[in-house]
Amino acid sequence: MLKADPKQALQANGISVSDAQAVTVVESKAGQIFFVLPIKTLTETEHLEAAIDSGLPQRAIRANVILRAWRDRAYKAALLASPKSTLLAAGMPIPAATELTVLENSPEQLYLVLPPVH
Repeated sequence: MLKADPKQALQANGISVSDAQAVTVVESKAGQIFFVLPIKTLTETEHLEAAIDSGLPQRAIRANVILRAWRDRAYKAALLASPKSTLLAAGMPIPAATELTVLENSPEQLYLVLPPVH
């Protein structure tokens, strides 16, 4: 049901989605990473700031990248144009053969990324 009608599936699980917001389900494949920029909210900002101090390097790198993209338009443009080199420069380990795509959630568009099926 999630892939067929993602908005209905989310609402059936108590997740509110506005009528104006499209929901797109993206399926990852082996060797592919989707990095999603969330909508900037106070709650999301607090979660990201907590992730920086979590002691988990990958979470801290991801949080720093998102926070910087929210603050710095040039950095966000670089992230969207050249995601792999931008994330590598931020310290995120990405295998050479990995395809990387950055998606940006907005009030009009929500992306849900499904992990690869093994």
